[in-house]
Amino acid sequence: MSAAINDRADRHVAVTLRPGIASSPEIPSSPLDHRPTVFVVDDDPLYCRSVTLMLRSTSLAVECFVEPKTFLFTCQPDWHGCMLLDLAMPEMSGTELRRQLVLKGCRQPFAVVSGSADVSMAVRAMQLGAVDYLMKPVDRDKLIDVVSRALRLDKAQRRTRAYRVELQSRLSLLTPREQQVLELVVDGLLSKEIAKRLEISIKTVEVHRSNIMRKMKSDSLAQLVGSVARYDCQKPDAPSDGCAPAPR
Repeated sequence: MSAAINDRADRHVAVTLRPGIASSPEIPSSPLDHRPTVFVVDDDPLYCRSVTLMLRSTSLAVECFVEPKTFLFTCQPDWHGCMLLDLAMPEMSGTELRRQLVLKGCRQPFAVVSGSADVSMAVRAMQLGAVDYLMKPVDRDKLIDVVSRALRLDKAQRRTRAYRVELQSRLSLLTPREQQVLELVVDGLLSKEIAKRLEISIKTVEVHRSNIMRKMKSDSLAQLVGSVARYDCQKPDAPSDGCAPAPR
């Protein structure tokens, strides 16, 4: 192990210490070949090691950081997994770290831990979207349950984002006229109504509809409308309720 890694060992306690971070911090690499990973950020190295052992006992991949700013620099939006953040760190609180991570694009699900029952801090963490709030010393079964829920949420969110990217790719293939027809189809208009609205022939509308079905890879009208509805639901300004999950 290089001297550079040894110098950083007390600050980055990892199951598999990644040389790319220690020796070349300018180019962060993805952890453990995109394996879902639990990222523990806590300024107490002993706690980090304890949590690592608990989670590793269930074959989970774990990386611990005792410096929140190091994790903030290192974390990448495409990393798979979840975060376990200590609320009361001297360098940066867990809630502030989360806010900074979100600004960077790192939105992996997270839970928070604290050594004191600070209600206001817990409320702030939950407002930021924390999966749960854990008190130290952390109960092993409770920890594993919370982490498991966070990892399932990460998987579901990634599936949804991937589905949205795929739908965006399909929609980009549509011509401006096909996009107009699609909007009217989704609104429930029949071909003759669309023809009248756009001042084109019914035959032309049917040609457009056929092209739309092919480009959107839809086998039925219901599937097409459902795809567009899910796409609209996943927009940043869409309401959080009433949206169907991405298909498995």
